[in-house]
Order: sequence, then structure tokens, then C-alpha cells
Amino acid sequence: MSLLCCVEGVEILRWSRGEFSEVEDVVVVEVPVEIYLNGEFLARLQALPSDLTELGVGYVVSGGFSAPEGVMAWRSRGARVEVQAQARHAPGSQSTTVSSGGAASAAFPEGVGPFDPSEGPIIFPEAVVRVSQIITRGTELHRGTGATHVAGAFNPLGDPLFVYEDVGRHNAVDKVVGRAVMTRTPIGDLVLAVSGRLTLEMTLKALRSGVRVLVSKSAPTLAAVEVARRFNLTLIGFARGNRFNVYSAPERLTPSL
Repeated sequence: MSLLCCVEGVEILRWSRGEFSEVEDVVVVEVPVEIYLNGEFLARLQALPSDLTELGVGYVVSGGFSAPEGVMAWRSRGARVEVQAQARHAPGSQSTTVSSGGAASAAFPEGVGPFDPSEGPIIFPEAVVRVSQIITRGTELHRGTGATHVAGAFNPLGDPLFVYEDVGRHNAVDKVVGRAVMTRTPIGDLVLAVSGRLTLEMTLKALRSGVRVLVSKSAPTLAAVEVARRFNLTLIGFARGNRFNVYSAPERLTPSL
């Protein structure tokens, strides 16, 4: 992503080496985005003013409002995104099933069940390392401002298919999911990598979208680990340099040849 699309220069006062100086800094722009599902208001998000259609489609799927295959049409008009889909429930009336026990007592949307550990991408450790290097390096906008989170979809060899960013890590994931849905890319065959923490909500987004492998350079929470184990989602954290931790469903990793 080009720096020019989402940044503005602002005059600031900088303290350095014992003195103040007036300089121009570059900061990212964020705008309110409204998402509508089947003509009904669904959500208002603060996001970068780019890739908003992907954001809206991904939000509908990762939020459990529609299965990926249920999304039929989409369009953006300024900062308004309209999605047509076979909705699992109406906006504002999400039906949930509550999991029992442990630190991960949480609500799950209807239609989400444990994955078969034998399904999904089979990946080598070297692919995880490659994915982590790309996510850690970030994008031009991330390197220029330090104000965005990065998420990307990769094939089992660790090759990037599409990478997005946003001021919110959840938004970045939604853009990746949205792109996969819009291009009819099978989400279950992808590796989803993120730069932020692996929280419960991030794990739920992956589960609702059909992601089988979730990688981050950051740490997971206990709730995220417990839910990932319960649903056979391969959760990989602290993917930095030549090391990483596998917290659940290691069956999808195979040793190097």
C-alpha cells in the first residue's frame, strides 16, 4: 500500500538530544465506515480509508453473520459498504451457543463446529518461518508510520497471496477474509498470519471464517489457546526469526524433508 493513500503530514514539536525542534511528522488517517447487511445497518468501524469493500465483506463473515459461500454481492459508496448475503441471523439478533468450562467460556455463532485435524493445509516449519518474516517486515505504510497492524493470507509453502493492514488488527484480518471471499479463494486451504496478539476474538474470527491455521509473531492468550484446542485450529505464536511455538493441532505441521 502506498504511503500517499492514507497519511497526512502534521507539524509537531519533537524533543531530541536535549532540545525541542519543530518538524513535520506523518500520521495515518482513519475514517468511520458503516457496514450494511441486506440493507440493514450492521456496524460502524474506524478504519483506514482503503480496501473498504474487503473490510465489509470480511466483517460479515468473520462476525458469523454469513458463511463465506453465502456472500452473494457487495458494493462500496464512499465509506458505506453494502453486503448481500444469506444471513445466519439478523443484525442485532445473533444466536449463540455457549461453550462450557475453563477460561474460554465464550459465545460461538451457530454453525461453528470442531475442524477435522486431517483437513486444512499441511505446512513445513520453513513455511511458518517465511510467513513470520513477511509479517514482521510489514508494509511500506507500517514501516513509515508504525501505526498499523498487518494480516495476510499465505499458501502452505509460505508464499503471500494477499496482505492487508489497518489501524485495528481485527480490521486487517477482516480485509484478508473479505478478499478471500470476493475472489472465491478456499479459506480452509490458507494460512492466516497476523502481527498482533492472538486473543479470543481473533481466534473466533478465524474459526467463523473457516481458517484452519493461524500464525502470529505475538503471544496468544489462554482463552485463545483453549478455544483453538477445542476446535482443532492450529495456533502458532511467537513466530519470530527461526523459531515459533505451536499451541494446538500440531497435526498440520510436518517435519522438514
